[in-house]
Amino acid sequence: MALLNPRAFVCASLGFFWWLGAKGRPLELPEREKSLRSLLRRFPYWLEGHRELALLSLKRDNVALAYSSAVIYEMLCRDIPKYRREGLLILGQCFLKRGDSHRAIRYFEEARSLGLTTPQLAEEIAAAHILRGSYQEALDSLLLIPSQSLSPEGKAALSFVRSKQLKAVD
Repeated sequence: MALLNPRAFVCASLGFFWWLGAKGRPLELPEREKSLRSLLRRFPYWLEGHRELALLSLKRDNVALAYSSAVIYEMLCRDIPKYRREGLLILGQCFLKRGDSHRAIRYFEEARSLGLTTPQLAEEIAAAHILRGSYQEALDSLLLIPSQSLSPEGKAALSFVRSKQLKAVD
């Protein structure tokens, strides 16, 4: 019989109880962020905690906190490609939110080179190219995704880029 790794058990338990919160109900975004920051002070190597804090902070437009947590997440899982790809995606999203499309594309391309091929990544790359004004590159990125897999934002971006291409032809 295989023994359960106590460290993995503690981290899994942390995730469950953190999600429920103190009152047995899911926490609201500000409470979740505060709770995660507190837990990460005590358990700084909790991968899932850093990932969740980065994603929550991006939702709340706290790019500085999202960036710092994503950097830690990416550093902790540097030798695990599956997690590292996600860390690079989050880092790219941080730079995209800051308006730095060049750095965002670098992180997105590195995630792609490690094997990340999700529609979300292609849409993020397209968004970075749109920010740069590189509409053809954005179109090329969006056309890699089957149209049924595009998010509503991705469909809007595709329509926008196509309209820009038509204006350029006229």
